Order: sequence, then C-alpha cells, then structure tokens
Amino acid sequence: TLNRNEKNALTYNAELRIAKYYPDLTFNVNTGKRQTDFYSSADTISAQTFNEQNLGAEVSIPWGWQKGNFFTALTPKIGYDHKILNGITNEIIANAKDQFSTVRTGVSFSHKRRRAYQNLESRLGVSLDANYFTALGSTQANKYNLNGKIFLPGLKPNHALRLNVARQHEKLTNLYQFADEFEYARGFAAPINDGYQLYRADYLLPLGYPDFGVFGLTYFKRISAGLFVDHGIATNHKKGTNLAYTSTGIDWMFDNVMLNTLAFRFGLRSAYRVNDPLNSTNKFNFSVYATAGFE
Repeated sequence: TLNRNEKNALTYNAELRIAKYYPDLTFNVNTGKRQTDFYSSADTISAQTFNEQNLGAEVSIPWGWQKGNFFTALTPKIGYDHKILNGITNEIIANAKDQFSTVRTGVSFSHKRRRAYQNLESRLGVSLDANYFTALGSTQANKYNLNGKIFLPGLKPNHALRLNVARQHEKLTNLYQFADEFEYARGFAAPINDGYQLYRADYLLPLGYPDFGVFGLTYFKRISAGLFVDHGIATNHKKGTNLAYTSTGIDWMFDNVMLNTLAFRFGLRSAYRVNDPLNSTNKFNFSVYATAGFE
C-alpha cells in the first residue's frame, strides 16, 4: 500500500483470514515507513519519520440477513496489534517506548438493495463504519473515525447518487499517530489536523464496456465517470482554528482485470479547488490513483 496522506509512505502487508469456522479469525503482519505530524515539546508542529513493524490478530462476527431484494449486514470486530518502532528521526515516540500494544474495535453495518450486474452502486441503501483505536499501558494514543453513506438511484437505471459524511479525530499532542487512511476532500493534500469533518456527494455513471484484453495481461471491463463535490473542515484544537476545504471535479475510472484474476481500478482525477485556505496559486489539481478491486 502507498499512503499518500503520509507523504507516500510505503507499507508491505500480508494477511491470513480463516472463515471456515465461526467467528472469523484474521492474522496480519506489515512493515514499512511512516511519517506523521505532531506537536513537539517546543509547542510547534513537527514531522517525524520512522519504521514500523506490526503483528496483529482480529476476531469478527459477520451477520447477514436477506429479505426480498435487500441484504442487511452487521459485523462487530475487535483486534490486537503489537507495534515495533525504529529509525525515529524526531522526538521519542510513545513515552520512550519502541514497542507497545494497541487494541482496535469497530462495527460495520449496511442495508442495501441488491445490485444488478451493471449498477455502479446499490440503487437504495445505507452503510455505516465506525472504528476506535487505543494504545495499552502508559502510551498515550487514541483515535476514532466514522463513515456513513446513503445510496440513491440516479437519472438512469445504472447511474447512482452517493452521499457521504465522515469524521476523524486524533490529537496532535499524541506523539504516536495511528496510520492515516482517511479520505480528505479531493484535490487537496492531507491537512495538519486533529479533527476532520467531510461532506461528499458523487454522481456515478457508466460510459462504456470495451470488452477486450491485451495478451492475457489485462482485460478492459468498464469505463465510468464520477462527478463529485467535497467539503471538508479541518480542526486544530490546540490553536482553536477551523479551515474549510471545498472542491469539485470529475473522476474517469477504468475497471480492469489483471492476469485474468485480480480486479484492478485506476483513475484520472481532475479537481477544482473552490475554497482553498492555503491560497494555492494553481486552483486545478490533476492526479492518478489506483486501487485493487472494484464492485
């Protein structure tokens, strides 16, 4: 994974999930470089880089119910991670400890209408994902995030309207910061904050189905577009400031299957910064992104 929120920090991950029995058991290991912002002892914002190895396990209980065209899912989960830090370039993280443990708890819920094969999203439904992370012992580190979505039909059968509200909170005064995987307002880099509220609207529509492959390496399945409007509010509690980030633009999305096995989406994004508190000279932002998997 490449974490663009942390200055393109690269992490290698491996995961084993055992779902034959009940509940599901997941074991994971990852290693990589991290970069986080925090309030230093000089009471200024500083950046620290370090290497992090993580050994973890999680127990989850996937419940699901189907009635007519609607499927309801509820999955509570709890996990444990042991973190090993080294190569720290700034202040000593986590009260001079280079090893400590954390616990993560969460729950995901969704109630959606079943999708037709060419639907970009469910034509009616809701989803909610909530997570809390905290360190054990004397290490001061905790974080929570919430992400709620509403799915509505578009103007045509395979179009979709998706509304999204999300929130994250993690104090900048914590020397250790959990990995930042939050989706900020598109077209902006991740701002320095210890609280962020996001409001987002996407209108998704398919453009075509190329239906051709290249020497068995990749298969071009679908091309689609997404029109979006984002509004984010970044909070710095220590300074008592709230900065608004607003953008609008379009995503061009290409759904491919690599080696006839791996679903792979890459996209081209053009975003216009409507309200930029940093007063960037260039109001337009162009970027390329990729994710493993698509629905």
